[in-house]
Amino acid sequence: MSENTINTNLPFTLKDLKNAIPKQYFHGNLGLSLFYFFFDFLLVGLLSFGIYFSIENQYYYLIPLFSVLQGSMFWSIFVIGHDCGHASFSGNSKINYFFGLISHSFILVPYHSWKRSHQKHHLYHGNLEKDESHVALTKKYYRALKFILRQQLKRRIFIRLYKLCMFFPIYLFYNDHPNHKGKIVSHFEFNDIYFRENERLKFKISILGYFFMVGIILIATILAPLFMIFAYFIPWVLYNMTLHFVTYLHHNHEKNPWYYNSNWTYLKGALSTTDYDYGFFGGALDFFHHNIERYHVVHHLFPSIPHYYLKEATQSIVPILGDHYHLEKFSFNTYPRIYNNCRYVNDEKQNEVAYYFQAN
Repeated sequence: MSENTINTNLPFTLKDLKNAIPKQYFHGNLGLSLFYFFFDFLLVGLLSFGIYFSIENQYYYLIPLFSVLQGSMFWSIFVIGHDCGHASFSGNSKINYFFGLISHSFILVPYHSWKRSHQKHHLYHGNLEKDESHVALTKKYYRALKFILRQQLKRRIFIRLYKLCMFFPIYLFYNDHPNHKGKIVSHFEFNDIYFRENERLKFKISILGYFFMVGIILIATILAPLFMIFAYFIPWVLYNMTLHFVTYLHHNHEKNPWYYNSNWTYLKGALSTTDYDYGFFGGALDFFHHNIERYHVVHHLFPSIPHYYLKEATQSIVPILGDHYHLEKFSFNTYPRIYNNCRYVNDEKQNEVAYYFQAN
């Protein structure tokens, strides 16, 4: 789609796309979901043992490799919890909550809080006024932020590190996006932006799970600090970097339009995402990372499809989507290009049908 092609009169409906996908792909297979859950944690256990064995026997050259692979598996475990949050892990809400709580608590994510904010992101993606995460900055807000950063060198350096390594953890604690109308929102505080009143118990349990894991980490660090550095802390940072890298590319692209509420629809917002072909590494990434990098568009259209059916579901709808489907072959220039070209949307012209990212 070119910049001048406004994605407003789509030649298909959400129902057309849903009817093209076999019905069985909309339901999680509990046995298959459990396989991936236990497989991921088994690999984490084996890698942890490999790190411990390498430290004890001074095979130091193996430790960085095991640590990087561990970070990759932390990202895989996040995807399992992500499926639970979308109820695609199984058809049972209690099972989804239980395994989602374990998966996300292990990597220090408050499961229920994130689940609710992420659902809001899906519901309003592409909406400049209502989206929850990965929201495009308007030109006015971007320039104000840029001016502040120019005046504060230390803050500018911090922001770059924050985006690279700690974007997600800080977002969980402190979300001050303009769409919250000046209100600072935390995933650790029960609030009316994310939650309904009848969710207090689920919220409290997920927060308890988070801090229970913090306690385990502290005890383990006291007992085996070097092991924890390479088996947990470095992998945890690498997983957060991966999360930012992958999701940033999914939701930021020169060809993807953004809308104000008056011209936005769920279908147009869901199609404002991009899939990436990672070439030679694609097959391994699809298996170990559960299709999260390659098949994101169909996930935004139908989040109830579990990760192991995303490939088939995508193949079912691509012929209908045509030019409205965005697939890009990943290269080492992809992230720098998008980072430089997708700084803000120029909303100075009022009543535009759609707005596209611009560079400085």
